Amino acid sequence: MANLILRRSIRTFKYFGYGFLAFLVTAVLYLGISWLVTPCAELIETTPFSGEYWHNPYQNIDLTSVFNANFHSHTNDAWGIFTDGRETTPEAHYDIYRQLGFDVITISNYQNISRFRNTEPDYIPIYEHGYNFKKTHQLVLGARRVTAYDVILPQTTRMKQYLINRLKKTGELVCLAHPKSWDGYSDEDILKLTGYDLFEVLNRNNDIQEKAWDLVLASGKLSYLLANDDSRDITNWHSYGRNFTRVFAENTNAENILNALRAGQHYGVVTPTVSEETFDQKAERLKNLPNVTRFEIINDILYVQLNEPSKEVVIIGDLGIELAKFSGEDEVIFDLSSVNTTYVRIKIFLPNKVVYYFNPITRTPNTMRAGMP
Repeated sequence: MANLILRRSIRTFKYFGYGFLAFLVTAVLYLGISWLVTPCAELIETTPFSGEYWHNPYQNIDLTSVFNANFHSHTNDAWGIFTDGRETTPEAHYDIYRQLGFDVITISNYQNISRFRNTEPDYIPIYEHGYNFKKTHQLVLGARRVTAYDVILPQTTRMKQYLINRLKKTGELVCLAHPKSWDGYSDEDILKLTGYDLFEVLNRNNDIQEKAWDLVLASGKLSYLLANDDSRDITNWHSYGRNFTRVFAENTNAENILNALRAGQHYGVVTPTVSEETFDQKAERLKNLPNVTRFEIINDILYVQLNEPSKEVVIIGDLGIELAKFSGEDEVIFDLSSVNTTYVRIKIFLPNKVVYYFNPITRTPNTMRAGMP
């Protein structure tokens, strides 16, 4: 009897071993073949911005109509408790952002377009693409369908370009998600990749990728920033409303918001985590942030104004070089003709430790692009 049990145990173990070996061989073959057969897209060379005029994405727009938005977050209506929003239901997710004063509230689950509130005019279908080892991910905004294909092994730059090109065919805007967080995109990738629209400069846990964004801009690629919470845990409300995007638009209709993002008519916000404050106090703080009342260029003079004094305003040029700094001002006047730089961007520090990151003003040879008659 004992020998019979032993023989059966050995047979069972042997079958399990064969099954595991077959799975391992299949997985290795899949990984290797998918890596080998993925097309390598052409890389388009870019040159730094140039020209005697300046293109200002905020020129001649209504700065009084601004909306708080988050475009990167996860809920549990995709893949259950695995990788996505854990205990966070779409309803709870929506409610917490509403209470914090947000106007544009989206869900970007992995490889899944949430249909929550999909009949509302402000609904924007978004998903986070990518399930590879190095977390080379992209956000697809205005997605029409999910692209299931990905390369799980570490991707070459040309493979990443192929995936960006493919995603652009099924969505309105493509954003490189947390580009440097897990080394998903190398500096070489950042210098060579094109075709995407947005760059997630601000992500959760103080993940600020400003240096990488300057590489993008210095190489002549007009990729506007995105600032997001990448929220997923409803039990930690401090993780909501940390980083977000403020969008200038006529209203929150999806088409208007996407068009504003495409044109760079938005800016990023980073807020501090104040451990001793209540949820209601945080909501009040976010609802009463200072507003930008002027951001225009007249005869090469840049005028930037807030409705409250700032702590500090920093003007930044190529590769993050600091061009000028102003302290305690509610209005900044800067002569753009005084600097030899291909782009200029503004960073505003507020007294309450909130920081505003603005999209770049870039050189252009085109008078129409510069907003001139």
